[in-house]
Amino acid sequence: MTDLTNYTGKTLERQTLDLKSKPKLTLQSLRPKSVLTKTVILADISGSMSGHKMNCLKDALHKVWSPHIEGIAFESRLWSFGKQDINRLQAQGTTHMKEALIEAWSTNPGHIVLLTDGYANGGSSEVLDEVRHHPTPPIDTVGIGGHGDYDRQMLEQIALLTNGRFMDVAEPLKLTETLEELLQLESGKLDNHAIESIQL
Repeated sequence: MTDLTNYTGKTLERQTLDLKSKPKLTLQSLRPKSVLTKTVILADISGSMSGHKMNCLKDALHKVWSPHIEGIAFESRLWSFGKQDINRLQAQGTTHMKEALIEAWSTNPGHIVLLTDGYANGGSSEVLDEVRHHPTPPIDTVGIGGHGDYDRQMLEQIALLTNGRFMDVAEPLKLTETLEELLQLESGKLDNHAIESIQL
């Protein structure tokens, strides 16, 4: 598997934790200007996503990808990715969820899907404070794993504050089904965007 740290193609590094030695870079400034996509998928690729979870995530992303999707993967760094980059995603680092959300909002999406199996760096209060300042667009949240693996209360709150939906995916193999449902909902095939807790 290609290490994204050394990958120089379309997937670009946004920043590292060592901001003192390196200038802060943003995905927006590095990539060419393009038509904004309808949905931004924020994919947690921190170290806890290794193995089965990462394999299921990659499979789901390949199956649901369309020209209306933009991908941002997050760990200790943020990565912009397209369908051609999915197989290069590698689980590592920690869970910089707040930074990923800030980057997603900067692209003015119509819909955000947040996939995670962990707890946000800095705690849930920092994330929720940011979300309160960004009540739109709807953010659908997907918790991956068993009881206690991720911050369910925070994900439910994010969905509630933005008129999104929360999905509890205990079995990572169900990620494809979950994403298909959320993306169909965004495209207008389903009307109700209220928060809904579903055990898959």
